[in-house]
Amino acid sequence: LSLVSNLFTLPFSRAVWACAAALVVTCTVLLLAATRWERTRGDPQLADYLSQFYAVAGQLRDKWGEVAMLAVGAVCQQGSPAESRGVPGRIVTLSLLVTVMFLYTSYSASIVVLLQSTTSSIRTLADLLYSPLGLGVHDIVYNRHFFPAADDPVRRALYRQKVAPPGAEPRFMTLEEGVRRMRTEPFAFHSELSPAWQLVQETFREDEKCGLQAIPFLQLMHPYIAVQRGSAYKEMFKIAYRRLWESGLQHRQLSRLYTMRKPRCAAGRGSSFVSVGIADCYPALLVPVYGVAVAIIVVLAEILFHRRVEVLRW
Repeated sequence: LSLVSNLFTLPFSRAVWACAAALVVTCTVLLLAATRWERTRGDPQLADYLSQFYAVAGQLRDKWGEVAMLAVGAVCQQGSPAESRGVPGRIVTLSLLVTVMFLYTSYSASIVVLLQSTTSSIRTLADLLYSPLGLGVHDIVYNRHFFPAADDPVRRALYRQKVAPPGAEPRFMTLEEGVRRMRTEPFAFHSELSPAWQLVQETFREDEKCGLQAIPFLQLMHPYIAVQRGSAYKEMFKIAYRRLWESGLQHRQLSRLYTMRKPRCAAGRGSSFVSVGIADCYPALLVPVYGVAVAIIVVLAEILFHRRVEVLRW
């Protein structure tokens, strides 16, 4: 799932993210207003005292920066060295902390489940084309003919971008190698279903069978049935065979006699230990990288600003 989506944005829907952001912004504005009220309309003696002993008293000052840091600390489950001393400010702070606690609990539980989940977003050939999965093809005669000869834009793009990219060897391989790469890599493999499912049944663990999906690639035509010209049974055969196909009886018999079924998922993903890899944590690792980059830019901007101020003074 982490290869096609950002796990850290999936626990909540867009509406929940928007409501959470609006809540944090609202609490920040209310907390700033309450802090300024304490400074201007609260107890005059308390205001004089706090104006002299801000650092010692740990009083939250009526500054956007300090109030925003308190809100961000609450979202990140971190404390703040400063706090509001008035009743309105404390009520806003407690409301923010309690609400964020419930959001954090739901978010953490969802992340644990998502780390053990597989994706169902790859359902069509277009989804496969734009996914980070590699693609290999069983090396048999008709595959080497049908893949290069595909005239559909999506199928042609799959062959040119994933199967035979420019400057690389075409990825035609044995059945054993393709199934092995499906098990050990983010990889898709095209082959006949029956031998592939049989090898999957023999080599995959039970929990690894749960995320398998099949997408048809070849556009096959159903065989025709020859009847005598002008036969009175022509229309009857036409209707009967169409009803067999539409009702699923033909597919059922083909699955029973000619095609092996997809291996059953006897054990869910949650029944086995799943290690968290770099791909799962990649979005989180980008946060400190972006933070350091922004900090460096801000420091350089401050240095240039102060130098310009000093030059103007002289």
